[in-house]
Amino acid sequence: MSNSLPIMPLADGLKLVVMKQEAGTIHLVMEMTSHFATCPVCGKASNKIRSFYKRTLRDLAWCGTPVIIRLTARRFACIDRDCQQRIFCERIPELVPAHGRRTARFTETLSALGRASSAEAATRLARNLGLSTSADTVLRAIRATPEPKMPTPRVLGVDDWAWRKGHSYGTVLVDLETHKVVDLLPDRQVSTLQQWLQGHPGVEIISRDRSQSYAKAAQMGAPNAQQIADRWHLLKNLGEALERWFHRLQPKLSQTVSAVEPRNQVTDNSSTEPTLGQYNRQVRFDEIQNLKKQGLSLRKIARILKLSRNTVRKYASVEQCPQAAQRIPSKTLLDNYIGHLQKRLADGCLNGRILFEEILTMGYQGSRPTVARWIREQKSIDHKDEEQPKTQVKAIAPRKLQYWFLTRLHKLPRKATRTLTKLLADIPELQRGYALVHQFHTMVRCRAGHTLPAWLNAVHKSGIPELKKFAVSLNKDYDAVYAGLTESWSQGPVEGINNRLKLIKRLMFGRARFDLLRKRVLLTL
Repeated sequence: MSNSLPIMPLADGLKLVVMKQEAGTIHLVMEMTSHFATCPVCGKASNKIRSFYKRTLRDLAWCGTPVIIRLTARRFACIDRDCQQRIFCERIPELVPAHGRRTARFTETLSALGRASSAEAATRLARNLGLSTSADTVLRAIRATPEPKMPTPRVLGVDDWAWRKGHSYGTVLVDLETHKVVDLLPDRQVSTLQQWLQGHPGVEIISRDRSQSYAKAAQMGAPNAQQIADRWHLLKNLGEALERWFHRLQPKLSQTVSAVEPRNQVTDNSSTEPTLGQYNRQVRFDEIQNLKKQGLSLRKIARILKLSRNTVRKYASVEQCPQAAQRIPSKTLLDNYIGHLQKRLADGCLNGRILFEEILTMGYQGSRPTVARWIREQKSIDHKDEEQPKTQVKAIAPRKLQYWFLTRLHKLPRKATRTLTKLLADIPELQRGYALVHQFHTMVRCRAGHTLPAWLNAVHKSGIPELKKFAVSLNKDYDAVYAGLTESWSQGPVEGINNRLKLIKRLMFGRARFDLLRKRVLLTL
């Protein structure tokens, strides 16, 4: 039979003797025809055949039918008397690796299926294709796949990735010119990244977030490389400073917002006693303030009270206990018919079934229990003692005001623009900060790094401690920040790869130990 058999491209010196089908399996009987074999130790060719032996190999299925290769191989005696390998078996690396029981293309197919999905899913798909295997075999095939040879990148992106968010992290290294993963590190320690950079000389530019660990590792591992601070992280740090600032100004903000929206008067028939949430918030505020007066750091306060440092920082940076922002009730299907229902209740109709049928003819698509529940609420309000309406001090969420500050004015809704304009007019400190924030935002958007020194001086003269603290952090990392506001490189491609890395990690269903995860990332991304 010719070696051009379409189902099995044969290697040199390999002959197909017979092909037969038994019990739903195709059997290919093959034998070797070459007169020489090369010793794997000394590399000399030998023609001294000593014995024969049988090898059974699994190959890719043909039209869904499993294929088994019955190969007659030979043992040769080495002609070099000084060689340690006296007897050796002839090898066919194009067909099967040494000691292998599956052909090379069978293993490559399992590895490709495993890299594209989880091991269990790859096993099910392989069985549908006529390839009998197990999840453990798929994992072994992935681990046995050689890693691609990645050249040392000129522009390197560095970011962390989460083994478990908030607990343990690793480091991903990306070539920003090719958008390919260069390596995956098991942690984000300074020494780990430093050793990698020292072992891969040639990196000229390193893009990173504001992490001081990565900054120190880059300085020690690649001292001649230019470091670039990511622009998105600069805006993120600015937003965090704004949020701390607005928490401190919460009482002034609430008074101004209430003055802007005098129509927001509510009839408060509830008890004047503080709610459980308000009480717990006040207790937490008092505890943090007392520990702060004792000179404890925010980290230690967070450890003692078992709170996050962001929560401790929020309560420690204000003089009064911050109030919870007013929740805006969500829209319901009943909103368009409230006026009709209130009018019918005023007329004396309290029958929920009649009211439901009336609004049903008007286009109401909700359920009857919703109408009944609304009527019960109205009845309970009517039976309480009526009190004079009093103006409720409306709190504005610091995060919402942060969004307003970082968004250009013409893109905000009309109501937000009106409120923000009133806030800036009534609170001079806000007006100064608003101008500085938008100057920095323009600097980031237009990459106008040459204006950074003047902006830092203006911040130090503004008298806003939160922005001054942010400016101090920029000064400590001035060269990288200036480069980030000047160069075009950013962490965008790294963040995208980080999201895909999360998908790969979750596909492994808890079986992704670091060696396997690293191999999959390098072979896939």
